[in-house]
Amino acid sequence: WVTYCMTKGTIACFFCKQTFSHCAELAFCSGNFSNWKNCYEKLEKHAKCHREAVEKGMYFNNAGLNTGAKLEKAQELHRQMFLKQLSSLKYLVHQGLSVRGNTDMESNLLQMLKTRAEDVPELMQWIEQGQYLSADVINELIETMGNTVLQSIPKDLRNSSILYGIIVDESKDISNKEQMTCILRWVSTDFIGMYQLEKMDAATITRSLKDILVCCNLKVKDCRWQSYDGAANMSGPLSGVATQIKAENLAALNLHCSNHSLDLALQRCAKISQSLRNALDFAHDLAVFIHASPKRMSQYQWIASEYDQGHIENLHLLCPTRWTVRTKSISAVLYNYEALHATLSSISKEDSTHDIRDNDSGLARKLQHLLAYILPRIFSASVNSLSITAQITLMGVNALKDILQRQRDGFHLFYEQTTTRAASIAFIEDPTLPKQRKVPRRFHHGDAAQHNFPSAEDFYRAHYFEANDACICELSRHFDQESYKILISIEDVLINAANGKEFAFSDKQLEAELEFLTGIKQQLPEVKEVTLIDTIVSLLSDWPDTKLLLSNIFHLLQIYLLAPMCIASDERSFSAQRRMKTYLRSNMSEKRYNNLLMLHVHKDRTDETDLKCIARVF
Repeated sequence: WVTYCMTKGTIACFFCKQTFSHCAELAFCSGNFSNWKNCYEKLEKHAKCHREAVEKGMYFNNAGLNTGAKLEKAQELHRQMFLKQLSSLKYLVHQGLSVRGNTDMESNLLQMLKTRAEDVPELMQWIEQGQYLSADVINELIETMGNTVLQSIPKDLRNSSILYGIIVDESKDISNKEQMTCILRWVSTDFIGMYQLEKMDAATITRSLKDILVCCNLKVKDCRWQSYDGAANMSGPLSGVATQIKAENLAALNLHCSNHSLDLALQRCAKISQSLRNALDFAHDLAVFIHASPKRMSQYQWIASEYDQGHIENLHLLCPTRWTVRTKSISAVLYNYEALHATLSSISKEDSTHDIRDNDSGLARKLQHLLAYILPRIFSASVNSLSITAQITLMGVNALKDILQRQRDGFHLFYEQTTTRAASIAFIEDPTLPKQRKVPRRFHHGDAAQHNFPSAEDFYRAHYFEANDACICELSRHFDQESYKILISIEDVLINAANGKEFAFSDKQLEAELEFLTGIKQQLPEVKEVTLIDTIVSLLSDWPDTKLLLSNIFHLLQIYLLAPMCIASDERSFSAQRRMKTYLRSNMSEKRYNNLLMLHVHKDRTDETDLKCIARVF
């Protein structure tokens, strides 16, 4: 406890000097004691003050330790409460729920924290303090989580492969703003954001698309496939987005979505064939009339349950973009044909407005004609296969055309089955020819007599052939794309090489690698002949060591598998957009909207987000 100064030759009391004791021996506090003659006397006198200084020192040390422990405990509690807030926020954005409310006290985040406070009472104190609950802080936290998820996608892409494909589409949101969605296709298909467009011209879309790729640290030269809709600003051959991207990278081929091509083919068929058009319009009018009133809907369901106790098939409204609903809508009309007629008859007898009675009577009269029954049957026979084969490539399209051709040859059987089924329905009239109308002289050319159908079967055969031929022609026209031919060529080379057949290829190194495929296939006796590209993919997946040996084949397979055959991912992102941006949440900023959408779409990546890392970044 004694400190000796060698320079001055004096001593000082360590504890008195530290605690500034109010003792009379100032020499022991200032370090100037040198009265060695009376040393023992002075030390005995200093003992009382020394005990006071020691007690003060012990008290100060304990107080310092207690203050530090309390501060550390409070900081740890705040960290835990902040992580609880982050986990609650992550749950809300994961589910696509609103974070804010009409007022701050009614926000979903605050109410969720109050609910969790029943299990974690410390949260109530956190809420009362109001720290990190402001709108700016919440936006910053959402942005940090959204950027973390977005940055993980290009990172995974670069770790797996350099090449990628892009899928782009646009849609109008509820706030009447044009939003462009962008999808990256590599090993998986990942949504990378929804971006507001100032204009809808090709130059603006191309510039926005390039900015997105730069933000993701991706190069245009590594893009191999593009997929857009058929609009001129997207796929136009002169100045469309696909053309401008291809001008910078010739390897970026444009591929029109097979589902969209199929939908365009069907729309064109409906314009060409009056039978298909009438069938669609008739089914749509019935569904609109029934769905327009809850009373009619309830009445229809009650009557339908009387006809079929086990199952009630509701009518479906036709949608111009949801191609799979068309067959379901037509099938519902055929399945509930009698129930629909009974419903319309019941509605016409009740008191209603003049317009409703006229509309109801017109639909009921149509149901009584055989033409109204046979046209949906024609549509169902021609289009049902289209919905089944909506996601296949040219092989499926060719098989579909063969099916349609066989149905064309089997019209007589189809007609007999339809008339037999119609005869079992009492109110449907017998098949008759429509009233023959004489063609005006100004439209009649030549000396040949006006054509008249000899029988009702011949009349319906003409409608059937017209619809069938329109489907076959439009399928051939919409699927005649150069990109499909390139894909089929790659597939033929790989399959022929795997089966040991001749193949034509100019690259010597790739040709040498292709010869190894036969040997690899022979190692698996259960595979007698390769017919699908998926067999080769699974074959090479079982032999991962061959990736370095057959690097060119893996590269060729990668290009083949990167091709976006459909844009279903875009459609799903638009569905997420409608869930996220409602009429109650239509004024959020673009940055917040994009971050929320990113976290909602990539739920698996949101779940994997480390909240402690988010807190450290914040």
